[in-house]
Amino acid sequence: MSVRHVIIADDLSGAAEISGVASKKGYRSTLTTRLGGFSGEPILSIDTDSRSDAAASAAHKIRVISSNLRQTGFPLLFKKTDSVLRGNVHSEIDALLQDSPYTRCVLIPANPSKRRTIVDGHYFVEGVPLEQTAFARDPEYPRKTSDVAELVGGKVVLVDPEDVWPEQGIIIPRNLTVDDLSRWVRRIDDRTLPAGGADFFDAFLPAPMDPKSVQLSEQLTPCRQLFVCGSLAAWESREADCITHGVPLVPMPTDLFEGRSKNELDDLREWQDTVVQTLKQDDCLVGICRRMPPQKRSPRDLQRLLAHAVASIAMQVGGLRLLLEGGATAAAVMKELDYTDLQVDQVLPEGLVEFLPKRSSLHRPADERPLRLIIKPGSYTWPEIVWKDATGVAGNLT
Repeated sequence: MSVRHVIIADDLSGAAEISGVASKKGYRSTLTTRLGGFSGEPILSIDTDSRSDAAASAAHKIRVISSNLRQTGFPLLFKKTDSVLRGNVHSEIDALLQDSPYTRCVLIPANPSKRRTIVDGHYFVEGVPLEQTAFARDPEYPRKTSDVAELVGGKVVLVDPEDVWPEQGIIIPRNLTVDDLSRWVRRIDDRTLPAGGADFFDAFLPAPMDPKSVQLSEQLTPCRQLFVCGSLAAWESREADCITHGVPLVPMPTDLFEGRSKNELDDLREWQDTVVQTLKQDDCLVGICRRMPPQKRSPRDLQRLLAHAVASIAMQVGGLRLLLEGGATAAAVMKELDYTDLQVDQVLPEGLVEFLPKRSSLHRPADERPLRLIIKPGSYTWPEIVWKDATGVAGNLT
């Protein structure tokens, strides 16, 4: 196995974010949703798609990856976590510590570059305690406290970088600013698993000895764009963005959303056809737009419908760019498209990258221009470069 660094993330947007950090530094990077059969690039980001799993299921996926890595010798590992500690953070790290050469873990989830810091063991976003931000209203993992130890759950130890570290367990900074990251990295040894957010990974990852020439792209490759928003919470902001930039909206029809379709397949096909026709003239946004979740549709069911529609549209429109918001939505679309491996093609501003899929068994349209994918966490906004493209060259393609 030629992989030198393996990053294990619990959702696709986190794996994509890490691929962006590595590519910007000059590494060749691949993202995969497979749990084994690893080979290829010096940086491999693995998405376990386990953030919404039960703790036991999430830990099992980690053990499967560890077993597969052990067969060829462990590379350097980094455990990517959600920046505000949603998901099965403790159980996944604990599974890695039990099934790898590591005996302890330094967990630094906050990204100071985005004004997410830790002060006296409490998490702040732009100076506001976490439980007073929009994360307190997260539908799956509401953040009701800013206490990082309580957010992680289980036994953790809060320390400063110069303190004596325990030999085992999970270690978290008592205080964290941008200037602190390098001090923490200097203390990492071969028995310490680094885990956390993109800022910590950026500080931890050394510059490559043979860097690939990577140029920051200031303009996207011209093509038609389909924005995909699978988050009820994010829809209002994305709707405003589209109105500002003149991008049409084609939300999920009400009958599909509320589970009242007399013929679901016909309604789904009609929605897809509307989007395809819109894309002949302009970019557009699809997604789930109602303010309250419906009684007859679970979030996973809505996600399944959205992913199926997006995959069908992508099979009909050649040379399309999918802008996928949120790891769960992106993973569902990837599964529908039968993609397991993505290769970084362009490095974009604000930590984003554009991917090209490596392979798929599904039929592509006669127009063989490649499908392009950009994936971002749901809690961040789209950078101006994608809207510039929406109202510029790509928006005028026919």
